Amino acid sequence: MTGDQRVKWRPIAPLPHVNGALEPLLKTVDSLRSAWEDALQYYSAEELTEARNRRLRRHAVETGIIERLYELDWGTTEALVAEGLTSEAANRAGGIHEDTLLVIRSQYEALEYLTELVQDGNSLSLQVIRDLHSIITRHQPMYEARDQFGRTFQASLRHGEWKKHENHVIRPDGSILEYCPPLHVQSEMENLIKLYEDATDAHPLVRSAWLHHRFIQIHPFEDGNGRVARALTLLILLATKYAPLVVDRRQRDSGVLAVTVYAERVHPDSDEASTTGEPESILELSPTDSVSLAYNDVASERWPEVEELLQRKLREAVEYFVERLG
Repeated sequence: MTGDQRVKWRPIAPLPHVNGALEPLLKTVDSLRSAWEDALQYYSAEELTEARNRRLRRHAVETGIIERLYELDWGTTEALVAEGLTSEAANRAGGIHEDTLLVIRSQYEALEYLTELVQDGNSLSLQVIRDLHSIITRHQPMYEARDQFGRTFQASLRHGEWKKHENHVIRPDGSILEYCPPLHVQSEMENLIKLYEDATDAHPLVRSAWLHHRFIQIHPFEDGNGRVARALTLLILLATKYAPLVVDRRQRDSGVLAVTVYAERVHPDSDEASTTGEPESILELSPTDSVSLAYNDVASERWPEVEELLQRKLREAVEYFVERLG
């Protein structure tokens, strides 16, 4: 597909029927989730809180790197994750620009906002999504826009507001991927919330994958849609007590399909995904081996390994499901 060809925008569709082939994967995920929850009892509240904060800090750092909003070396990343989002921690490793640190802190504050929503029992709403975008992009004043002739320029980013202009994407082959027209964003977002609420009987992982995919299909904001979508996925996993998924730059660069970038496999053309590499499995253990290892280790000091196994299975189930989304 080249030149002036277009991938036409389509209104979002309800969550499709999940066939039986996905059920074994979901059962494995749920088994690992039980093992993970059992393992948590061997740690103090302080240890669990710090572990959660480290995961959120890693998500806050990596979500901007995935979108190429900024770049950080691994040493600086690990220092920020381990010690906190401070310039002192970053400078001991390699340093960071103050503007980048402010953006990362905003992204972390958005994750804390989600955690509070879950703790208070609040449900997903349009206002929550708008607020999430406002927090995430608080320290991002500009974004790269494109005029009617395809020329890029820097435009002011309106925080928490639906887009006023089209934000279609020009793919590497020159074709255009259309997102929802601004005129229909409000109605499509209202429908997104309704269809999400109608899918309460679906497995949480399937439900979160569907929400991410349809949100990206709408692309309601001028910029920051990928970061908001990844945060929404985290919201659902936190609310249903699954280990939070953190996707880092290695998945982006290798083309590995993960929950945060899976929409690009169905529409392999977004501005927020890698376009290199062939689809590959991220599994290293069979379902039986994974569950066996997890249960053997729940009473040991290998809780992080159990959590990692659970995250791998979460990704595999998402990969299988989204390849079947239309």
